[in-house]
Amino acid sequence: MIDRSQQSPMTEGPAKHSPFASVRAWLVLLALVSLLPLAATMLYTVNETRLMAHQQAQERLGLVVRVIGVEIAQASAAARQLVLALAQSPGTFLETTERCSRLLSMIGQQYPIYASMFSTDERGNVLCSSVPLGEPVSLSDRAYFARAMISTEPVIGDVIIGRISGRHTLTFAVAMRDGNGNAQGVLGASIDLRRFLEELDRSHGELLPGTVLTIWNHLGEVVARVPDREGIAGRQSGDSALFQAMAAHGLRLGYQQLEGLDGVERHYAFTGFGPNESRIWVSAGISSAQMLEDVRRVFVGSIVAIVIVGLVSLILAWAIGGRSILRPVRRLTAVTRSLARGETGVRVGRLSGANEIVELGEGFRHMISALDAHESEQRQAQARLKEARDSLESTVRERTAELTNASIEASEKAGRLERLRREDQVLNEMTGLLQSCRNLDEAYPVLERGLGALFIDRPGQLCLLRESGNALVAAATWGQTAPDASTVFAPEDCWSLRLGHAYSFQRDGQRPQCGHVHGQAADYACVPLLGQGKTIGVLHVLGGDESTGRPLLQTTADRIALALANIKLRESLLNLSIRDPLTGLYNRRYVEETLEREAQRCLRGGRSMSVLMLDVDHFKRFNDTFGHDAGDVVLRTLGALLKQQFRSSDLPCRLGGEEFLVILPESDEASAFKRAEGVREAVAALDLHHDGKSLGAVTASIGVATFPKPVEHHEHLIQTADMALYRAKQEGRNRVCIATKDGKGS
Repeated sequence: MIDRSQQSPMTEGPAKHSPFASVRAWLVLLALVSLLPLAATMLYTVNETRLMAHQQAQERLGLVVRVIGVEIAQASAAARQLVLALAQSPGTFLETTERCSRLLSMIGQQYPIYASMFSTDERGNVLCSSVPLGEPVSLSDRAYFARAMISTEPVIGDVIIGRISGRHTLTFAVAMRDGNGNAQGVLGASIDLRRFLEELDRSHGELLPGTVLTIWNHLGEVVARVPDREGIAGRQSGDSALFQAMAAHGLRLGYQQLEGLDGVERHYAFTGFGPNESRIWVSAGISSAQMLEDVRRVFVGSIVAIVIVGLVSLILAWAIGGRSILRPVRRLTAVTRSLARGETGVRVGRLSGANEIVELGEGFRHMISALDAHESEQRQAQARLKEARDSLESTVRERTAELTNASIEASEKAGRLERLRREDQVLNEMTGLLQSCRNLDEAYPVLERGLGALFIDRPGQLCLLRESGNALVAAATWGQTAPDASTVFAPEDCWSLRLGHAYSFQRDGQRPQCGHVHGQAADYACVPLLGQGKTIGVLHVLGGDESTGRPLLQTTADRIALALANIKLRESLLNLSIRDPLTGLYNRRYVEETLEREAQRCLRGGRSMSVLMLDVDHFKRFNDTFGHDAGDVVLRTLGALLKQQFRSSDLPCRLGGEEFLVILPESDEASAFKRAEGVREAVAALDLHHDGKSLGAVTASIGVATFPKPVEHHEHLIQTADMALYRAKQEGRNRVCIATKDGKGS
């Protein structure tokens, strides 16, 4: 304490100072200056938040556009696969039947994204549709129809209003072709773009709430918009600023802030898809006010917070400056003046206020105490640091072991994936080759090589069911060691054919062994080949683990069955296209395709070729007297007779009605005349009956023509033989007449 009794008056009074230079004033000024960095920091944070919100909105809008692009690509791929798969059965969709429309309607209900599915004939007339038609519809003027008729792959149309659905659609179409590759019509599926956009908004709306999604066609027409409270869909907006910006970017992802079609300013992300003539654009936009709403609230809150903090800081600075600094400093000033006057026994006493003023009075004792405390804290910090280092090393060792195990698992998984990739590659190549085979004889070598490459270390054989259905015959065998199994066996000898699904046998198991496997058989699996609802054969493979091998076996069997069923179907269709259904002989179409080829072959070999033109005498009498069924009996019998009378290299054909033609390769005029006489006599010897009644005598007149002598051009062979036949009719029928060089018979 200061001993005021011993104080002496000072020679000079205290100096005069400005009140604005006091400690309290400086503290208030310091508080104000301290608030400036805080205010600048908050304003900078708000601005950065605004920029970040703008960038995040752009990124999320770009993500929405890319998601739409992926969804469009997936929907396009699915539509292509759907029409291509349905086009494999053209007979179902080339007739205007209720069954066809019902089938398309059922598929449309299963995939509601399609506004319509339809099939047309070769002139573009709609035969059947998933949507009921009020009146006939023609699609012949659609660009995708013309392109589909000449393309072997599915084609994509423009974004237009469909005539069947009445909605903006994106149409995928593929030609339906017969066995010769001729286009017989078009099968199409139209994606409802508005429905597609609504489904996309429901499934991905969480990406950016309040987003407006729009699809445009290449003319600038809005084909779909979600949400569309203003009814903008269907509006022509090619001159709008948004469409012009999209057109300028082309297929690149673009961003723009501009006024939308409804007059609302938005931030947009957009891109284009497809070629110029059928391009579509997709845009996603969110209003600027909605995007920056959170930033505005943060900005207002920041200003309010700065004002409140500033006022509180000034009040606290004024109070703390007077109590904690100004009072102790005045006391120290009084002590200093006392010492300056030479006073002794001055004591400061215990001071309250700022720590610096209190420490000034306590001296070195507090400094030594602080140093001891600091050293103790350092020792404790080092101990904690060592403990943390030991824990970190232990964690690193554990994580290293986990990473090693994960690397081993990844290597094993990569090996499995590589094996699956190779199997899938071999299987796809074999399936592609099978699809290109014209008949089963071409398919057998492909199967043998493909299955040998697919099952490298697993021998086996592929057995196909005969047309009679009473036996299976080995069609392909592979592997260095052939399986000990029968090459011909009955269907009931295989358990997989009995059960109707895959069957595996293990020597140490309880299942019985198939009858077509001999001796002490090794482990094997049998998988039935089922195609188009029928059993085609069985795939028999030795060895392999059942859990890993069965999926590959089943997939292989399914693909082979489908490919073989298609080959058989193509053979059947080809046979129907070149055979006369009544007599079983070749028809006129086959004659036109074969005659020139055989003539050129005989001409190159220096040999002759003859044709016989045969006509049943008085055939009308059979139809008029006994009915058309009796006439069919005569024609069928004559067809069977022609098959018996000629060699396998000869080609008996029915031209139509009661006219028949026989092509005799490598046969001269004399030989052809002899063969014709034999046929005539065989026909005259026929004794035909129908419904218990005799049909009477049957005779035939035959004209013979030979190339290259006397007929010099093979194009005149049939006409010349027909003239010889006419001459035989004139001369009394039931005779053979040979054509001369002038075309008359002799």
